[in-house]
Amino acid sequence: MQLKHNKYILSKLDIRRKSFWKKRKFEEINLSNEIQKGVAAMGGFEEMSPIQSQAIPVIVEGKDIIGQAQTGTGKTAAFGIPILEMVQSEDKTVQALVLCPTRELSIQVAEEIGNIGKYKKRNTSITSLWWSTY
Repeated sequence: MQLKHNKYILSKLDIRRKSFWKKRKFEEINLSNEIQKGVAAMGGFEEMSPIQSQAIPVIVEGKDIIGQAQTGTGKTAAFGIPILEMVQSEDKTVQALVLCPTRELSIQVAEEIGNIGKYKKRNTSITSLWWSTY
């Protein structure tokens, strides 16, 4: 990973390194029991994808990243898991905002983050909002 302007950028150089492709399990990183349980309940998520194994630990440390990965590689979990870990359920203010280019993706992202976080305290609310001009 490269450090640039206090943001980590997962670049094409990173994916050429063998360590980038090392298979890591969700249990290997420090996640809460509620999030571990949510990930396990989704099924099929035993090992993290490269974007997840590279992004989750960095984001949980409070650092910003820019990541890019193909469709279907688990990008939503890569940013959704750290969001869920960092949200303070006692705080009723908006703590995270995810912008999506389409209504369909907005709904999909909200549902997936909701499924991952379904065992967190019920005070946490996930809402999908969108605006249409047609």
